Amino acid sequence: GEKKRFEAARKKAYDKTIKLMEKTASEIGKKEAAIFEIHSMMMNDDDFVALVESKIDGGINAEAAVYEAGEETAEMFSYLSDEYMRQRAADVKDVAERIVEAFGQDDNESGSGEKTIIVAYDLTPSQTVGLRDKNISGFVTEGGSATSHTAILARTMNIPAVIGVKGILDEAYDGRFAAVD
Repeated sequence: GEKKRFEAARKKAYDKTIKLMEKTASEIGKKEAAIFEIHSMMMNDDDFVALVESKIDGGINAEAAVYEAGEETAEMFSYLSDEYMRQRAADVKDVAERIVEAFGQDDNESGSGEKTIIVAYDLTPSQTVGLRDKNISGFVTEGGSATSHTAILARTMNIPAVIGVKGILDEAYDGRFAAVD
């Protein structure tokens, strides 16, 4: 039963990713949309699917299996010597997160109606594209790099972003006025 739930969530996430790719292509550009084409391919990767299914066979539920498989796969990318390939770890986590969300978990969204600057450890490419439809002025992340897909999308979408600010999460920012340039 858990494998069937995984397959249904993976298909739902895949369909959403294809829509996100089409939206990105029409609103931002085809080059940027290629990120989500790669994500859709990751969702159908035989090794990733087999890893999730083996975890389910090990006795954990589908959501936990997807999460663990995403973390393990991302960790493998993070040890690669090539900086560009190390940054793909964030893409793997994004793919796993979208599948987990397809099981029915809620997105974390700001509902204040005020312009908001997001301060986070990192944002995934799909979260970054999603900022276009929200009341977001910009974002600052502790993780990531100038070569990450998140940074590339932010530049393309003209979203002010500062990436790789060590220690940014050491202080609380809720309700404070700020600017990102």
